Amino acid sequence: MAADAPCLDVRDLEREWRDALIAKDEATVSITRGENSGKTLSYYHPVRELTPIGMWEGEAMTLRLPLKDLKTRGGDYLVALLQVENAGPILGAAQY
Repeated sequence: MAADAPCLDVRDLEREWRDALIAKDEATVSITRGENSGKTLSYYHPVRELTPIGMWEGEAMTLRLPLKDLKTRGGDYLVALLQVENAGPILGAAQY
């Protein structure tokens, strides 16, 4: 590792948030205002919902999420994030 590479020591962090993001593979939107008015644009992997699902404090933990409700909430897949509180760096992610 280079001497000037950024490094985050997780032992110094007090708490991290666990968030669940519900996302779609693709969404197509008709633009009605602004410089793209009248165009149809496709967005890839748009997030439909962000929900805090727990606080991680350094110990092993298990969270159960209702994947059966995913489609009814407008998503194609779920992403779990481990992020330092107050919009800090993302420490890990997994897609389901």
